[in-house]
Amino acid sequence: GGSARAACYAMQQAGVKTLYVWNRTHDKAVSLAKDFGGVAVTELAGISPDVVISNIPGDAQGTLPSPLFTLQPTSVVIEMAYTPRVTQILKLAADSKAKGVEGIQVLIEQALYQFRKWTGLNPPRAAITNAVYATL
Repeated sequence: GGSARAACYAMQQAGVKTLYVWNRTHDKAVSLAKDFGGVAVTELAGISPDVVISNIPGDAQGTLPSPLFTLQPTSVVIEMAYTPRVTQILKLAADSKAKGVEGIQVLIEQALYQFRKWTGLNPPRAAITNAVYATL
C-alpha cells in the first residue's frame, strides 16, 4: 500500500545501496522494486539489513516469513503498524539489540510534521506526545 511505497521512496532518497523489497504478494514486491530500483525477494534469510521498515498490518503479524533476516546491534527497525505496539519485528529487534521504532512513534512524528507544515508553527511536541500516549 501507500506506506510501503513511501518507505521505498524514503530509502531511495536516502541513497541506500541495496533496497530489498519483500511483500506477502510477490507481484507487489516486484512492482515496488521496479519503481524504486530495488530487488524483489521471496526469502529474507541471508540478508543482514542496516534498516528495516515494516509495513505489515498489525492484524497480519502472524504472516512473517521464516526464516527472517539477521539483525545487528547497529540495525534500525521502523514499524509502521501501531497496534499492537510491540510487533513480532520489534521483538526481533529487541532480541538482536537493534534499535526499534514503534509505529506509534512514527504516527507522532507524522503529526508533528503536519502541524508544522500546515501552521508554520513549531508543534507542542510534549503535549501531542502525551495526548497520544494517554489514549493507549
